[in-house]
Amino acid sequence: MKQRFHSQTGLARLLCFLCGMQLAAASHAAIDIIDGIDITRGDEQSTIHINLSIPASYKSHVPERSCDLLRIFVEPLPSLGSEENALLDLQTIQWSPNNEVPLQDVTYEGEGFANSSITLRFQKDVEFEVPNTGGIRRIDVVIKHPRTSKGDLSGGETEP
Repeated sequence: MKQRFHSQTGLARLLCFLCGMQLAAASHAAIDIIDGIDITRGDEQSTIHINLSIPASYKSHVPERSCDLLRIFVEPLPSLGSEENALLDLQTIQWSPNNEVPLQDVTYEGEGFANSSITLRFQKDVEFEVPNTGGIRRIDVVIKHPRTSKGDLSGGETEP
């Protein structure tokens, strides 16, 4: 009788341990840092709005003005319920490029609170600015439209 009691107690402890491990894994699961991408179109430029699910501070970007690969360094800010290991993630969002905004994809590379980056990959070289005005949950990138002749009426694809 005593041995049966110990085996039931051991089984109950094992079940509690396994349930606790599941809860711990769920609470430390990676989260999507990029909440979405929006583009505001204008006559001479368009603005890519990268919406974030957590607050982040813009630090710098490279290169400075033009290229086909833009890397923006951000520092995720600690907030209630955010764990550092939840920010150690790689997330890529695909995009359909067009003539005005030849964006192919946006990738978040998480390296914790201290050093993370958002990389924008374009189909071709673009002129851009990264104004530090998006707020703590948004990074904006202004893309200058390529100059075209008046006879060129070619349109681009629509965004997803």
